Amino acid sequence: MHRPAIHLTPPTGWMNDPNGLVLHDGVWHACYQHNPTGPVHGNLHWRRATSTDLLHWTDRGVMLAPDHLGQIYSGSMVVDHDDTAGFGAGALVAAFTHHLSDGVQRQSLAASTDGATWVPYAGNPVLESDAPDFRDPKVLRWQGPTGSWWVMALAVGDHVELYRSPDLRAWSFVSSYRAELPGSGVWECPDLVPVGMSWLLVFGVAEGGPGGHSGTFGVLGAFDGERFDPSGEPFLLDHGPDCYAMQTFWGTPGASGPAVGLAWMNSWRYALTLPAPDGWNGRMTLPRTFDLDARGRVVSLPAVALGGPGVAVGPDGSVDAPFPLVIESDAPLRVDLDRLALTVDRDAVTLVRDGAGIDRFGGTFEAALDGDGPTVVVVDHGSIEVFADAGATTLTALLPPDAQPSCRVTGARRIRSIP
Repeated sequence: MHRPAIHLTPPTGWMNDPNGLVLHDGVWHACYQHNPTGPVHGNLHWRRATSTDLLHWTDRGVMLAPDHLGQIYSGSMVVDHDDTAGFGAGALVAAFTHHLSDGVQRQSLAASTDGATWVPYAGNPVLESDAPDFRDPKVLRWQGPTGSWWVMALAVGDHVELYRSPDLRAWSFVSSYRAELPGSGVWECPDLVPVGMSWLLVFGVAEGGPGGHSGTFGVLGAFDGERFDPSGEPFLLDHGPDCYAMQTFWGTPGASGPAVGLAWMNSWRYALTLPAPDGWNGRMTLPRTFDLDARGRVVSLPAVALGGPGVAVGPDGSVDAPFPLVIESDAPLRVDLDRLALTVDRDAVTLVRDGAGIDRFGGTFEAALDGDGPTVVVVDHGSIEVFADAGATTLTALLPPDAQPSCRVTGARRIRSIP
């Protein structure tokens, strides 16, 4: 199985949700759910990687390991510039879920002053509940006219709860958000993201996404530091089967640009049964931006400039270059990969994927388009990511695990090879 060239993967073992994403001193830090002992879900740690370009990652090893409070489930990371928690000014603080084998889930902290050595807080856990699904803390810093405090968004069953704290240690419930999403199952991995003059509440659903797969939803609204007031209904942030557990990096948005997010490229419908012949299992999406366009639509695009030299296209549309590739088009587009076909026309984007002998892997995934902006398609070993109508519609999918690296394209304005 070819390892992706520009997507974060584990050196060995299992990977799922991105955790503890932070931009700190010009370096991107990405942690993730990790089983270091095998390419299967379980025995969950946090493993950490760093990057300076969001395309190429350096493994930094296991960051947090299970202890007497349980396995290390998903969470987030912040920079405590003002030393509100007492770990030191500028300390990195991770907030995460401790998960016991009996299903009890509680929120805990760990801190580091150098990013390399992490010490669990002696007072863990810092937040408990009787709820059976109580996890995935995303922490942000609220600065408002009446003061500043920490906010935690938590997935609790089929809704999101918000808590506030002065010091990251003592938390008080302030509000919740619910929506009718029939068949969605358990909600996971919430995030609150400023976009333009609005806020975007992001959450994942284990089921009920595109084609019944796991999915990532967003809802726009207003946020006052305690309560999220939606201005509409939830909508899919990606129309493919393999974009889940999206989280944005602390430190974005900022002076240099909009919010930047990262998602697990997989679906719980088959994640546990995909083959892993080389001892590693899982990958992340490309980091992508979140912003509003002039029409008030949430748009996502690759967070960094992609591409290199242009590549030749044969008379039959075959592309004479190795993966990864970036394909750009202003017109109707057709991309054929091994057992996967993508079509983008004026009205819709459609992807048809062969089942590859894997239960529930095959299917057709599509989304309507209501604009005619340019399309960008990124093809790496094992995956395709589509950013249609200038990023207003995205679609992410794995290729069949044994797909050959072949590509035919009709309608491209430009095709480049990514170094």
